[in-house]
Amino acid sequence: MHALSEQNARDLELELAWFARVLDARFTSYFSPESTTVDLTSVTPPDLSGSTSPYARVLQHYDVNFSERAALVLALAPHLRPQLLDVFHTKNSVFDRRFTEFGGVRDANGDFLPTGETLGFILAANDLARRFAVHSL
Repeated sequence: MHALSEQNARDLELELAWFARVLDARFTSYFSPESTTVDLTSVTPPDLSGSTSPYARVLQHYDVNFSERAALVLALAPHLRPQLLDVFHTKNSVFDRRFTEFGGVRDANGDFLPTGETLGFILAANDLARRFAVHSL
């Protein structure tokens, strides 16, 4: 059982590192007027096809696509690596409040908890057609 736990931790570390790159790509694209629309799928997730960890087996069993995988990691992040979501505490200096487009809610401690709207921002930003596709998840 200990070996499975270690495999799971290893794979989840890789997955969280990938998701951090996805977030970085989204925020860089969103806040850089000179940047073009980013294709997040170019931020390749780790290849876990040869892994036998419980997490990898779930990915393999359900044959998850990029968006589904991002949704899964986003749901796990507050529990596994909450600091990964600190970027969502960014304040809109123009209105002196948080960015509405990030979605999410704050818990009693003020920690950011992602919502479907957060996933929509990550995967689609302002692209309405893509946001509609995210709703199907």
